[in-house]
Amino acid sequence: MAKSRRLCVEVLEDRLTPATWGIAWPNPGHLTLSFVPDGTAVNSAPSTLFQSLNANAPTAAWQAEILRAFQTWAINANINIAVVPDGGQPLGASGASQGDPRFGDIRISMAALNSTTDLADASGFDLSGSTWGGDVVFNSRYNFGINGSGQYDLYTVALHEAGHVFGFGDQTTDPQSANYAIYTGPRTGLSSQDIAALQSLYGGPRTPDTQNNTSLATALNLANAGQAPIAADTSSAADAHMYSFATPAAATSFTVQVQANGVSLLEPSVTVFDAAGHVVASAAAGDPLNNNVTVPIGTAQANATYYVEVAGAVASPFGVGGYQMSVQFPNSSTQAAAAVAATNISLATAQPLGAMQMSANSQGFSYTSGGTLSTAAGANYFQVTAPALPVAGAELLTVTAASTDSNALSPYLTIYDANYNPLPTTVINNGGGTFTVQLPGATAGAVYYVGVSPLPTSTHNVGAYYLAVTFDSNAATAFSSLGGDKLTQTSAVSYQSLAVAQSGVMQFSLAASIGAATGDAAVRMTIYDQNNNQVFTMVAFAGQPLSTIFVFLEAGTYTVCFNAATRTGATLPDLSWLLQMRRLSDPMDPVPIDPTTTGTGAGPTGVTIGTSPGGTTGTLPIISPYSNPTT
Repeated sequence: MAKSRRLCVEVLEDRLTPATWGIAWPNPGHLTLSFVPDGTAVNSAPSTLFQSLNANAPTAAWQAEILRAFQTWAINANINIAVVPDGGQPLGASGASQGDPRFGDIRISMAALNSTTDLADASGFDLSGSTWGGDVVFNSRYNFGINGSGQYDLYTVALHEAGHVFGFGDQTTDPQSANYAIYTGPRTGLSSQDIAALQSLYGGPRTPDTQNNTSLATALNLANAGQAPIAADTSSAADAHMYSFATPAAATSFTVQVQANGVSLLEPSVTVFDAAGHVVASAAAGDPLNNNVTVPIGTAQANATYYVEVAGAVASPFGVGGYQMSVQFPNSSTQAAAAVAATNISLATAQPLGAMQMSANSQGFSYTSGGTLSTAAGANYFQVTAPALPVAGAELLTVTAASTDSNALSPYLTIYDANYNPLPTTVINNGGGTFTVQLPGATAGAVYYVGVSPLPTSTHNVGAYYLAVTFDSNAATAFSSLGGDKLTQTSAVSYQSLAVAQSGVMQFSLAASIGAATGDAAVRMTIYDQNNNQVFTMVAFAGQPLSTIFVFLEAGTYTVCFNAATRTGATLPDLSWLLQMRRLSDPMDPVPIDPTTTGTGAGPTGVTIGTSPGGTTGTLPIISPYSNPTT
């Protein structure tokens, strides 16, 4: 027997579940960005980024405009962004939330959104471990152009979305801000308030290198020229670095290589001088997508001193960034470090995570590692000592494990104290191959252990995984309740409607519980769009961790079906479910409507759930919680 109920929710003025902002990327000095190939799944829609933007400008031109927008933010703090290939995995695929080798931390896409009030949508870094963090979706229903063409200026919209990616929500009181909620025309850069906000989160201004090697007289001597490259960073358009080295007795040639590709968006210029300060040769990068520079010196003096200057080639945002510089002689070689295998299969043999696995930002420290579970009964253990945070206050420990191969491991996490006692944690992500828990009140200097094992209820119990252990000063992740209900043997199915006024990335959390009665019970939530097409489905098992799913929901009204059952077909005990959600992303609105009085855009942007629409529920299939339908 199907029933329909109205769930009571508290409707806020602007949105029911606001995105969480103000969270810095764990390793901002090594961010990556990729342009997703056409056809990449943006939820149920294929990306049309190249097809759409190539209609108005060559690929290299529009990509440079998007990169210029991100670089405009990055040059004002210690942030580097490198362009990497994108493998075309669906947005939100399980994997590393930063540093996944298959695609960029920031993924640029475009899809036809139903919303008529969103130019684009983007998410900042999120503690849940979802790879949706940093992703940008342009709305292909609008026309974007460069140099005055198109309905909307691509650089301006990308500048706004880049602000979201770096952790800042919509600005509703300052029209000068790049993050102002509505499009008011082309912009040329950031406001002073934008820069101040960025530097308060990431530190800044950008820190110059400490070698003070800015002239021939103060050049940094490369005693091991011909070996490992040296890493440096041009902190401003006027910043130039000088290096000196001596050629060996048998030298007849050498090559200076400056690699910025894969490091930053810097367009470097490289100049080689002889011992008298005369220019021998020079070269410069022409664009941020092809920004490696090689200067070959075919005839070199033996036992002679040479100098190399590395600077920004252009007086633009692309004149700033990190690079690696090396001098190669014909017999140069680089030794690779040997990998060390770990046997961390018990708490007593836990793998310590130290400085080699650590990165830092203004809020704390993140340790990353990985491993493989080869048997269903297997487990890996890691040991970490809580560091002292850069900002005094309570420490939040967040741990994420995410599947990284085709086995689609469903991981499970346990945190232990120094005496191997399991600690109570809060699950904030459990779905799609990612599991994340949080432990508030971690103590600086205390030793913690992390156990990675397969999720007890999953058949995906082997495979490789990525692990991130983060200590920071952020508030614990919070969800807003949408409501709940009770399903019984006689009323095992219920329907609700879900109204989404503004497109965006949502995270839903579903928990199931039973009372004193025993039984292996579960509840499935399935969402259908206006045409009764299944959008997504998720299952929560009674007595097990809550289940979560990340989904890009377009604006519209959806039908939600909840149905419960037991695995064996036994009588269903009374099963209670609780549905919560939160929003991860923020859009940019195209219409000039006052955001202080109407919310961001033309109308409310919240999510509400209530009675199901009439005449539709009878046509919807009821899917068993224990089946495995395609989402």
